Amino acid sequence: MRIWEKRTGREDSGKTLEHVLRESGFSKKEISRLKFRREGMTINGVQARSTEILKEGQRIALRLDEDVEANCEVKKNLPEIHICYEDSDVLVLDKPSGMSCHPGRGHFDDNLGLRALAYLRAKGEGNTLRLVGRLDKDTSGAVVFAKNQAAAARLSKQRQEGTFHKVYKALVHGILKPAEGKISFPLEHVPGEKNRIRAAEEGSGARALTFYRTLRIYDTEMGSVSLVDCTLETGRTHQIRVHMASLGHPVLGDPFYGRPDGVSRLCLHAEKAVFRRPFTGESVCVQIFSPFLPDRP
Repeated sequence: MRIWEKRTGREDSGKTLEHVLRESGFSKKEISRLKFRREGMTINGVQARSTEILKEGQRIALRLDEDVEANCEVKKNLPEIHICYEDSDVLVLDKPSGMSCHPGRGHFDDNLGLRALAYLRAKGEGNTLRLVGRLDKDTSGAVVFAKNQAAAARLSKQRQEGTFHKVYKALVHGILKPAEGKISFPLEHVPGEKNRIRAAEEGSGARALTFYRTLRIYDTEMGSVSLVDCTLETGRTHQIRVHMASLGHPVLGDPFYGRPDGVSRLCLHAEKAVFRRPFTGESVCVQIFSPFLPDRP
């Protein structure tokens, strides 16, 4: 059970509970949800209303997890997950290439979300996890889950403000010129093809901005291959893959937008996730080294 606590000080005396919670970063909608949850909002252990007037030295406690079961059945004995970071509100996992983040056609019974939920239930935590920024099925690396709605809301706000971001590693064909820059082609879905994206004409499509930096160039049997860092200002479907392909430098092993190269997997990896803990503001940087690099540590 996830409990948020605060001991009221002199500055809180005379204020309503809602006022103090708003000052602590909780939204009006979150407070409204807590009012109708069993033991959702208490003062000194007693269920409280948001309009109650506070005194110095009282203990406010909020129950942030929900009294609900997940809306899908979790099978027993699912394969283990690789946990890279965990606290009371956040879980960061290393997703392998080829695994979906959430249920969908062909992977309702086994996906990263179900494995994470099975892990939490084995620990006695029956939370409904919330995915904060998914990865494509073929992309590997850091995936962030929030363990409760309040944490999810704060992490989503961090994404909007740019304090939550990921850094990707990719191997691409050729040598990018310039070696460092940004790609700003808008993106749109290809009509009649559900999962395919393309670069759109200026003035149409969705805004997409990718910053890249060449780290190293390899000479291979297929020609020059560049290792690049990519950081996204926007998080569109297949954004890095389409942007790189639009420049003539597709990601190695990309069956959708690339070229036949004999590479067995998509060489795109979310290597780093940077965010702040939802309630303490503590900086967190989770790094997962790219599995396809020839010189990985």
